[in-house]
Amino acid sequence: MSEERKVKNIAEYLEKVLEIKAGWSDSVLAFRGQENEEWPLASSAERRLQANSADQDRVTTRSFIEYHQTLLTRCKLKNYHQREGKPLDELELLADLQHHGAATCLLDFTRNALIALWFACEKKSDVDGKVFVVNTDDGEIFLEITLKDIQNNPIDDILDFKVRKTDNDPAARSSRPGTFGISPNKPNVWYWPPAHLNERITAQHSLFLFGIPFSGGLGSKEIVIESASKEKMRRELKELHDIHEESLFPDFVGFAYTQRHDAHYDVISAEEYLRRGAEALRQGQLSKAVENYNRCIKLEPEVRELYFLRGNAKAEMKDYDGAKQDYDSAIVHGGRPYLNRRVNVPLVNDPDFHRILFNRANAKVELRDYGGALEDYDTAIQRNLEPLRADLRSTYFNRANTKVYLGMFQ
Repeated sequence: MSEERKVKNIAEYLEKVLEIKAGWSDSVLAFRGQENEEWPLASSAERRLQANSADQDRVTTRSFIEYHQTLLTRCKLKNYHQREGKPLDELELLADLQHHGAATCLLDFTRNALIALWFACEKKSDVDGKVFVVNTDDGEIFLEITLKDIQNNPIDDILDFKVRKTDNDPAARSSRPGTFGISPNKPNVWYWPPAHLNERITAQHSLFLFGIPFSGGLGSKEIVIESASKEKMRRELKELHDIHEESLFPDFVGFAYTQRHDAHYDVISAEEYLRRGAEALRQGQLSKAVENYNRCIKLEPEVRELYFLRGNAKAEMKDYDGAKQDYDSAIVHGGRPYLNRRVNVPLVNDPDFHRILFNRANAKVELRDYGGALEDYDTAIQRNLEPLRADLRSTYFNRANTKVYLGMFQ
């Protein structure tokens, strides 16, 4: 791998992709991203066979085909190949097995260069990633498999290219004896864009490459992704291109995958709960607003603003006792008036002190604690600070009404 193909940002990556495309006169590109640049370009079935074979450097034609025959036979014996009363063709069944984690001959590729980059930027360890780029328009290596090739044909015939038997078909061949290998003159790898198998394939612009074990034999070009830049690139892919786990794995199986034990989890911040509470309050969803303020207060229990806002929501719900308790807490708790301002302000110097007292007095009136309400209105007027003088008209008006309740008509 030449150093010039090692990249550390999305712009450099796309530049290398364009350079690779320019190097092929006619090209239709496909991409595969892997988190570790040292991993070979090999199917999961090949890796499984190598790991369980005495000769780990060589997977024969016979063993590779027998593996898939056995896998599919066992699957059919359990009746897993039926979908809505209709049996899947063997290649479709393999794709379904791959989708659920089984080791098969299918290699996942994508037509989208940025999606491949996202997979190469997975950061389970501090190693460089890699994106493989192939030209599926290269007829010496690749051949598109059609629905006619798939239907009612067993996987051994498909893998052995026995489904193309027309004499005038330049890609036709009758058998592939011996160990699978790369022929420079004939296509030896199928490519298959299965458009409607599941939502994930559509979301990932997927296609499968498959055939015999062909590690390193697809005429691929490689781009190495610098480990230290992976996290930043993934963040930019999400923020600028809407490429992230939720968009790439939209089905139920994908959702479960995104919730696995080692998946990243964005802990919701107090600021986000505050925003959600304000939005719920704006939409009149009072219980939801209180729930979000509860969570925000759990994270930041010393901020006066949070109790004040929760008290307002409770007052709108006519939970006046709960509202009063929150206004009490807003007066008692801490020196920070606002969540987003990391400055301690004594209560007596807090411009919002007037509003806290005013709202608590209103709650006390609803609870028929007129004496307590009068005290709060008095204090609110005394402690009111500029530039809030205009708010005093409501305070005087409500205090006057409270005095009427108390018989203080003069």
